[in-house]
Amino acid sequence: MVGKQTKEKITLKVEKRMVLGKKVKKLRKEEVLPANIYGKNVKSLAVQVSLKDFLPVYKKVGETGIIEVKVEGEEKPRHALIHNVQRDPVSDQPLHADFHQVLFNRKNYRQHTC
Repeated sequence: MVGKQTKEKITLKVEKRMVLGKKVKKLRKEEVLPANIYGKNVKSLAVQVSLKDFLPVYKKVGETGIIEVKVEGEEKPRHALIHNVQRDPVSDQPLHADFHQVLFNRKNYRQHTC
């Protein structure tokens, strides 16, 4: 039996990240996850998100669910997949995440309904 798909919107609030390179270790110590948003025809954007906000969302949607990423200072949320999460090999804590922005206005996009 196929389960009914819910249309619940899951939103994750992120901030633009100014700390780049090896300095992100300081962010991780403060339980802030560095991340990037990228996609086709989308300029890559360095962001950061609180680990306590990120972990429940990632646990719920994994790498296959589309979430709304609300970037601080931007009016509209971005729809994205949590594409890649790098983890610490010892603690298994996330070290970095990539959000692959999905564009719904493409001609070849077809919305599937259950």
